Amino acid sequence: MTATRLVFASLFAGAVAFSGSSSADLLPPPTAEPKVADLIVKDSPFSVAETVGRLQRTLEAEKFTVFATIDHAAGAKSAGMKLRPTTVIIFGNPKVGTRLMAKKQT
Repeated sequence: MTATRLVFASLFAGAVAFSGSSSADLLPPPTAEPKVADLIVKDSPFSVAETVGRLQRTLEAEKFTVFATIDHAAGAKSAGMKLRPTTVIIFGNPKVGTRLMAKKQT
């Protein structure tokens, strides 16, 4: 059985990190809730791959732009290392985000 944890971070664009674990994974799942302000943590009954796909389809249906999907486990594998499934999706709405960034750009 795979458990998936979703962590939502709200910036000008959204970012979602998915981390999965099962008995076959290298590292245990996180045991404590993150202590960072403005993070929302949810558990998903679906695998990481299915959760990522479902969220991407929902974001696209709601007219959000998916700027990037980063598979950290694949990156680790390409470096000859192992990492439990960990994916980040960066998304946003350019009409809203651009206005916010232009208002106080650094």
